[in-house]
Amino acid sequence: ILGTCPVTEAQWRRHRVEGNRRSGCVFLGEVDIRPHPQGLTLSFFLPKGAYATVLLRELIKPGSAGPEQAESFDDVMSGLPE
Repeated sequence: ILGTCPVTEAQWRRHRVEGNRRSGCVFLGEVDIRPHPQGLTLSFFLPKGAYATVLLRELIKPGSAGPEQAESFDDVMSGLPE
């Protein structure tokens, strides 16, 4: 992409700004999933900068083995990423 831009390397370096980079992969820690009368209770640890809402959206998106589609607790567990 930079090769197609009319900006020289010297100009790029002069105006460079510091940025942050997020890992494309987040590893869960301290995961605990237990049956609950109304479904499941899920607890976990995420590193700084990760969002629980994103994780939960991935777990309950259509087509995943959520409690409403699963026949057993083992079915739910088998649908979760390792």
